[in-house]
Amino acid sequence: MAAPVFLEVQRFQQKWLLWPLGLANLLAFAAAVSEPFWPITKPNAPTNWSLWFLFFCLLLLTLFLLFTRLNTRIDQQGVTVKMTPLHWKPRTYKWSDIALANVRTYQPLVEYGGWGWRYSLSGAGIAYNIAGDQGLQLQLKSGKKILIGTQDPETLKRVLEHYQK
Repeated sequence: MAAPVFLEVQRFQQKWLLWPLGLANLLAFAAAVSEPFWPITKPNAPTNWSLWFLFFCLLLLTLFLLFTRLNTRIDQQGVTVKMTPLHWKPRTYKWSDIALANVRTYQPLVEYGGWGWRYSLSGAGIAYNIAGDQGLQLQLKSGKKILIGTQDPETLKRVLEHYQK
């Protein structure tokens, strides 16, 4: 029987974040396009270039969130994680380097300051997460801690049991 492989790809799909960001993009674009036709004559009003700058910054943020992916693979080699576009190449943590691996519930805001590629100042280590509050906690033999978020904790637990025998 072949060794089980865990594969998971997560994306930012939080509608509470994407809808307001999309609306902000639309409003910034409308303001930048319409400003030359309806010039604002107030002394402290934003200039047309600043409206375009705002629009492009919001657009870049939106595209960044839409293209961000968290790829997790667990196989006989170890645990591999890649957060696109932040990682150029995947990071693999070999089983021989892992002292402890378990699935746990965590508090993203309290422990890591939110979601994404995070580093905890409180000593909780590095987190790669997109959404939710379930993750794979790795404790390396070097003492380094890594948390990888998951949306499929039950399957992850079964695969971990196989490799920790």
